[in-house]
Amino acid sequence: MQGKGTTEDLTFDPEIERTLRAKKKVVRLAQASIYEEEKETLDDKSMVEHNPPPPSPQRRTMGEYCRKIDMEQISLGFRLANPVNFDIKSIILACLRENQFDGRANRNPWDHLSRFSETRQIQKVLNYITGDHKKLRMFAFSLNGHTKD
Repeated sequence: MQGKGTTEDLTFDPEIERTLRAKKKVVRLAQASIYEEEKETLDDKSMVEHNPPPPSPQRRTMGEYCRKIDMEQISLGFRLANPVNFDIKSIILACLRENQFDGRANRNPWDHLSRFSETRQIQKVLNYITGDHKKLRMFAFSLNGHTKD
């Protein structure tokens, strides 16, 4: 099979590896000089500004987002980006409030979670509402006292 190029374009190089190393060195030196020029311009700009970057804000914990500072003001808590609304039956609310967890030492949190799971499964919701949405919405009703804060 013959190519479209002519034979005069190709020249025989007896030391092809040496030529390749030389060409790579030229490219590497060109890139290094461009890098040095960019670095010098950035150094010049930073010397003119003399302004340190602002400190990054400290990471806040989940409790700090919803901390009650003013006891008279109602805390709105967390707001979902895409809130899901559904009605909780009054029977379900009564069951949740009947078995509220208050965090006392004589109360077992695992028993509370198992009763909450049983009560949560009774509530039927639409298909587009996930189990996590149900848990998040209903769990607040199963807490009491300082555990709710």
